[in-house]
Amino acid sequence: MKQATVMALTAAFLGLVILGCDNDKDTIKDAQKYFKQKKYEKALAIFLDYIDTDSSVARVGAGWCYLRLNDFQNADTMFAAAAKDSLPDGFAGWSFNAWCWSELDPAISRAYVVLNKEPNFKMSLDTLVNAYQLIWVQAASYYQKGYYDEAVERIRQLDPTFNPNMADPDIAQIILAKLEALGNGEWGKRLMAGIH
Repeated sequence: MKQATVMALTAAFLGLVILGCDNDKDTIKDAQKYFKQKKYEKALAIFLDYIDTDSSVARVGAGWCYLRLNDFQNADTMFAAAAKDSLPDGFAGWSFNAWCWSELDPAISRAYVVLNKEPNFKMSLDTLVNAYQLIWVQAASYYQKGYYDEAVERIRQLDPTFNPNMADPDIAQIILAKLEALGNGEWGKRLMAGIH
C-alpha cells in the first residue's frame, strides 16, 4: 500500500514539475501583445497553439493575423470557424476580409452583425478598427454595387452634413470623393493597402 502511495505522490510531483515548466509557454495575452506590436507571425503562432483550448478567441486572433499578413484564404477559414460564437471582433474581421475579396454582400451583412450587437464597436486587438470603419466598408460596398442611395445613407452615419443631389449626373464621382476623404488617415491607408 505504501509503495502505491509513493508512486502516486511521485506521479503527482512529476505532473507538477511538468506543469511548472509549461508556465513559460506564451499565453493568449502574449499573442494579443505581439499583435499590437505588429509582430503578426509571432502572434499567429501563439493563437494557433490555443485553438484547441480557447477556440473562438484564438481563431479570431489568428484570423486577424492572417488578414494583416494578406493571407485572405486562411483569414476567411478562421473567421468562418469562429462565426458560431458571434464574436464582434471576428465578424468585423470577416467583414473586412470579404471586402478585400470584393465579396460585397457578405462584407455588408457581417458588418451589420457587429453594429447591431455593438453600435459603438471598438476592436480589442486594434484600436484603429471600430464602428466607423465598418460603416465605411458598408458605404464603399454599396457604392461598388451601384447602390448610391444606400451608400449615401451609410456615409451620413459618418458625416451627417453630406447631402448630395442624387440627380446630379456626377453622383458616382461625388460619392467616391467623399469615401476617399472619409478613408484618409492611418486606418484608411491600411485598409486600402489590404489591411496590412
